[in-house]
Amino acid sequence: MNNYALVENGVVTNVVVGEPSVEEILLENGYIKYTDENNAFIGGTYVDNYFYVTQPHSDWTQDKGEWVPPIPKPDGKFLWDETVGEWLQFD
Repeated sequence: MNNYALVENGVVTNVVVGEPSVEEILLENGYIKYTDENNAFIGGTYVDNYFYVTQPHSDWTQDKGEWVPPIPKPDGKFLWDETVGEWLQFD
């Protein structure tokens, strides 16, 4: 079984799992094959051959299928606080 996503105007509008025998039909109808390493989600986006979930915060940027925060996450238990634009430690 293979995974396919329908992308319309850069947004994933449908995902299907299909037998390899239907691949040609799906690809001809605008579907894009994807893997578990770069998973597609309905409502996510497709940019430069990568699928992205919905942007987690307005100042995060896209990089090869991942959302990257403006400040790298430190080791340990931290959550991003959008109001102050930094990582806050929690127990």
